[in-house]
Order: sequence, then structure tokens, then C-alpha cells
Amino acid sequence: MTSIFRVMRYEMGRTLRRKGFLFSTFGLPLILFALSQFWQVLAPTPGEMIRDIQQVATQFNTDKRVAVVDLSGQLSDVTAEGVTYLASEDEAVAALNADEFDTVYVIPADFDETGIARQILPTISLEGISGEPLRSLAVLELQGELDAAVVDRIRQPSVITQINLAELERGTNGASSDLSAEDRENANFTVIYVFAMLFIITVFTGSGYLMQSVIEEKETRVIEVLITSVRASQLLAGKVLAQAVMALVQVSVWIGMGLILLVLQGDFLRQSLPFLVGIIIPVSALPILLVYFILGYFMLAAFFGMVGALSNSATEGPQLAAVIIIPVMIPLFAAPAFLSDPNGAVPVICSLFPVTALLGMPMRMLLTNVPVMEVALSIGLLAVTLMGVYWLAGRFFRVQTLLAGRLPKLREIPRLVFGRS
Repeated sequence: MTSIFRVMRYEMGRTLRRKGFLFSTFGLPLILFALSQFWQVLAPTPGEMIRDIQQVATQFNTDKRVAVVDLSGQLSDVTAEGVTYLASEDEAVAALNADEFDTVYVIPADFDETGIARQILPTISLEGISGEPLRSLAVLELQGELDAAVVDRIRQPSVITQINLAELERGTNGASSDLSAEDRENANFTVIYVFAMLFIITVFTGSGYLMQSVIEEKETRVIEVLITSVRASQLLAGKVLAQAVMALVQVSVWIGMGLILLVLQGDFLRQSLPFLVGIIIPVSALPILLVYFILGYFMLAAFFGMVGALSNSATEGPQLAAVIIIPVMIPLFAAPAFLSDPNGAVPVICSLFPVTALLGMPMRMLLTNVPVMEVALSIGLLAVTLMGVYWLAGRFFRVQTLLAGRLPKLREIPRLVFGRS
């Protein structure tokens, strides 16, 4: 045990001297905090947003040359800079082909009944497709007949209330129920994305440093000195525990900076990004999320330690590590499936399979109520897999592997795993 703590203390000091660790732990949050302060200074507050309809009217200036053929007679009296009215569609198309205009809008005679207008572009262009010019002209037409507040509401319709029955059961459907469906989806995506990024950066960074330290010690032959003082298993345990402590330090600093940011700029963030109000983190799920975070770290640390033991250069390590990283990232790639149906087939499979469960189950728990049996099964499978991975890592992390000086061949893997030390 004393040897493990000696290795642990040495690795912690070594990590604290790494510029990359110091930058990601302290420098990156400070940069994000400075950017948020800069954004607050430059961004207009809601009180400064344009609300008067006359100001809205003056904003119609467009960088495109727009022609309108109004066969309905509804907008012919509305004038706006950048808009030219033409008598017929043929005339407008001819002018468009002559490069006199960038786009043409045709308002048919039955526009009052159908509400359908057509846009003509000289070439196929998704960027050029827009109904905003017609909407702006309609606002200019209405401003003389309706109250300015009513016209403004037409431009920005009322928010649709979405009630989530699962959230009602949990008692969490408070202010978030006033969000639109789009804001609710943005809030859900923010929750799972932030958690995934926090997990990926901290766990992969810590495990990556572990792999990097083993490879460096093999390249500099320091490993030959270390294994004369401690057993290979003690060396692995000390490195894993050291990086676990440093990962917790990193997460604590980030969470602390996030809380400070919320305290100082909470009102501004809520006004600028209204969907943040809909972010719901179930308090009851936090202990389970911590369990997955810890299990995930130790599993990936064992994998990366194994990769470090097998690799002999800094170029071999990342290539082998990709075999581990890609499966872990699958739930993040499948985020749309989680958002649309957290209890669908893909999310359920991702939350039960041990490697993908590291992100899959936390993502589901942040979005919906997950049956207790599924959580228990997922943790059980993850724990069994973790024990198997550490047994496998112990077989690879041995003297003959650390001193081999080359990457083992495939036919040698069974001997390394099942052979005697």
C-alpha cells in the first residue's frame, strides 16, 4: 500500500506540472468567463430590443434586389427600400433572367384564401429561399390598421406551452412548462451535451495522461527503474488513483466557475438564452450520475493503462486508444434518438451495454424517468465489466510487457492474457 501511495503522490505532482492540465483546469474556465463578460457588454438587453413597429418597418433594408408581383392587390400600396413591384410574372421572370433582381415573389389573386405565395430564384439555392421579405411587407401593411403591440405579436407568435406528464409526476414541471417545444428541446440538448462534454474531457484527459506517462516512461526507460522498486500492479494502481484525484480536482474547479458565472450573470443568461430556464437536473439522479462517472473513469483508466503498456511510442498509443474512444462516444452521436424518444430501442441498448452505458444511461436519466431495474442492471453489468477489464489490464501490465520494447503480435495476445507472470 505504501508503494501505491508513493506512485500516486509522484503522478499527482507530475500532472500538476503539466501545462496542458493547468490550462484546461484553470485557463479554459477563465477564458470562457472573460468571453461571457465581453458578450454581456456587447449584447443588447431585452429592454433595448426593438419593439416599436415603426422601428421594425425601417429594418426592412435588404442586401438583395427583390421584385414583387402582387396579383392580389393586398401589398401594392406598401413601399419599402429594396423592393420593386412589377405588373406581371412574365415581366418579373424576364427581369430576373436579365440579372436585374436577385429573387421574385409572386402573390396570387387567391392569396387571401390560400395564404400561398411563390418565390422564384435564378438558380437553385437553399440560402436564397426565404419568406421574410413578404412577412415584413405584411407587417408594413398591417401597421396602419392594427395596434403596434398586436402587429409585434403577429411577428413573434405566442409561446406554445408544452406539458410533460413525466415531469409533472416528478414535480419538476414549473417554469419550464412555459417554454416552447423548441426551447424545451434546446434545454434537453444542453443538459446532455454539457454532461457528455464534462465526462469526456475529464475522463479522457485523466486517462490520456495515464497512458502518456506510461509511454514516456517506457521511451525513456524510466520504467526499468520503477519496476525494481514496485510491482507492476502497484504501479498501475498508483497511476489510476492519482489521475482519479486530479480528475475530481478538475471537475470541482469547473463546477465552481460555473456556479460563479450563474451568480454573477444569471439574469443576463436567462434573458439572452431563455431556454436555459428549462434545464432540469433531477436531484435524485445525481448520486447515480456520480456512480457512472466513477465507474466510467476507472474503466477507461484501466483501458488506457493497458494501451500504454502495449504501446512503445506516442504515435502508437492514440491509434490504439481510438478503439476504446469511438464506442464510448456512440450515445453522443445518437443524441437525436435520445431527445426524440429516451425510452426507444437505441437509447435503451446504449444505456445497458457496458461501454456505451457510461454516457447512455446518464443521458437517459437526465431526460426521463428510467426504470429502477434497468439502472440496476446497467450498473451491475458495468461493475462486472470493470472487474474483467482490471483483470485484463493486470495481465497486460506486467514486467515482460512493459520491457518488451515492441507492440505484441495478435498471436501473442493469448499468451499475455493467460500465460504465467
